[in-house]
Amino acid sequence: MSTRAFTTAILVIIAAAAAAMLAATFAVTREPPIHTVHVGQAVAERTRQAGIAVGPADAPVVVRIFSDFQCSACRWLDAEAGARLRRWAAEGRLRYVYIHAPLRAHRRGPAAARASYCSGRAGKPWDMHRLLAERVAEWSQGEPPEPKFIAYAAALGLDTAAFARCLSDPAIAREVEEDALAARDLAPGHVPAVYVNDELVRGLRRPAQLLDHVRALLAVPDE
Repeated sequence: MSTRAFTTAILVIIAAAAAAMLAATFAVTREPPIHTVHVGQAVAERTRQAGIAVGPADAPVVVRIFSDFQCSACRWLDAEAGARLRRWAAEGRLRYVYIHAPLRAHRRGPAAARASYCSGRAGKPWDMHRLLAERVAEWSQGEPPEPKFIAYAAALGLDTAAFARCLSDPAIAREVEEDALAARDLAPGHVPAVYVNDELVRGLRRPAQLLDHVRALLAVPDE
């Protein structure tokens, strides 16, 4: 190859790379915005008895998230946005409601939901929530998960005997069923599903988009 041809080839490669970078940058800056779909009072009515909540009942902003511990997108959303939203809720800025909505294929989801509720009954809902998310590969396969859940309770310093009884308590089963009923109406076969007040949030591609949306409603400065 001649020097001129070689130089031309290099310039073509550089130009192509620059074009690709420009296209990628343009794609990022042109990311489609999220949008909301007004659902109305049905959201509050159908989730009245569902979910684990934190934050004042009369908060001006209510974030409801239908989620599944065995869903990777759900865990990503929870890790990147859920913790921040729960902190804002604990500070009284909003109300956050986590509703268990395991997909049909995830047969251990209801058991995990019971473990979450039982930890909540003992005063540590989000500590168990974290462990269930972190150790999903451990409890979602192999032997029945209940012994693992009891071990998690022990690691959290909970009364394991009381926790074990709670796992089979019909009252806890009813709470899980309330979640399932709400999910059937508002998140049928699709998680994560996010509602802010009476609107369904659509088009979420990154957890930060949800934080930005809620931050705008609360007029909370960027942190």
